[in-house]
Amino acid sequence: MKNKEKKILRRFLKYARIDSRSDVKLGEKLGKGQGPSTPGQTEIIKAILSEISPYVVQGRLFISLLGDGSLLLYFPGRRLGYTVCLASHVDTYYGFEGGAKPILNFYGGGDIKLPKNSKVIPAEDLAGKEGKIIITADGSTTLGADDKAGVAVLVQIALDILWGEITDYGPLYLWFCTDEEIGKLDTEVVPPEIVKSWDILITVDGGNPKDIVTECFSMTDINVEFFGRDAHAGDNGNKIRPANYAICQLVTDIMYKHKTPWGSKDREGFIYASQFGVMTPEYAEVYFCPRSFDLVELNAFYDSIVKTIKKVVAYYGVTYKISENKLTCVNTKNAIDKKMNLLEPIIKALAKAGCDDPRFCAGRYGTDGAMVNLNIPDLPAPDIGTGGYNVHGPLEYLVVEEMYTMYKAIRALLPLYAYSSYYGVK
Repeated sequence: MKNKEKKILRRFLKYARIDSRSDVKLGEKLGKGQGPSTPGQTEIIKAILSEISPYVVQGRLFISLLGDGSLLLYFPGRRLGYTVCLASHVDTYYGFEGGAKPILNFYGGGDIKLPKNSKVIPAEDLAGKEGKIIITADGSTTLGADDKAGVAVLVQIALDILWGEITDYGPLYLWFCTDEEIGKLDTEVVPPEIVKSWDILITVDGGNPKDIVTECFSMTDINVEFFGRDAHAGDNGNKIRPANYAICQLVTDIMYKHKTPWGSKDREGFIYASQFGVMTPEYAEVYFCPRSFDLVELNAFYDSIVKTIKKVVAYYGVTYKISENKLTCVNTKNAIDKKMNLLEPIIKALAKAGCDDPRFCAGRYGTDGAMVNLNIPDLPAPDIGTGGYNVHGPLEYLVVEEMYTMYKAIRALLPLYAYSSYYGVK
């Protein structure tokens, strides 16, 4: 293992041990542009600053700590060219414990048995990874490859520039974002003149490095509350208006009307009851996550939820409240299709880094770029991967060699964007 690769690996392992999961409830209490929702995210931002600060030379790097706790680094560039922003997020999935105890596996095939909670990563999830170094958690937490692998890579890119090892690059921003997992990634914390200068935003936050994600789900998150009435089940059972039963009925009806995450594939949308709140006869709560590549279908999902609610409340005699149909992500396809020439360097850089058959593809998830496109609809924002798989759960794993591949690809990418005439005048 080369010295640079060791640095990236050690940095990732350090970050993985920090519990930086974001918090939905605390995030809701924060004002717009405020954050982060948890102290672990600040700890990682401080770790990044402590590593790069000794090498900062005046005029070579400009550092900004933004209102939401995120970190923006700006390298003015040594060449005329496209202005590029590379982004990764420091928080991990809010729905599962963070603060991993990473385990390195020299994978030879078969299942990987994790030491805690009888968790097993099945061989079918690891197909084609034989002979690779696989990092897992111990089964009690997420690993946090989503997206600490991307953060570890971008920190190394920053250091390579400061050390003078990367000399051919145009204007470059590195954005270490906070609270991405709870949908609070917000370009409005970045000064508007900076955002307007970006020609392309590339999020380093995905799985297989050969997959360049050019389209993704449009998403909303819908909160439904039912208000009922409790009473003595024996003496006054006829007075009960069970909000908890009504919520269960609603979820069941929606499940039979629409596709689910486990019953859909490719470009099929779905509605998912992702989280239940309090469940009592007096009060019950559920969060729905409609997902679709098509905005018309996404709006139809909301209308269907409302229609089903009205039937359920009429039957159970409860009242309800539903959150507005507000987009949290929008499909990145429209912005990218207008400027596909700006993605040609990514294909070339991946090939140069040894990635076989890089390809454009659709991702069945939202991306950082999909959040950015809510405010800046014309900014092309593809997503590229660092080898993280099975994210958002204890079976998450990272392929170390694929993380290195993305590091090499980004090093190859920067010179390609450094000359704007190479891919057409801006």
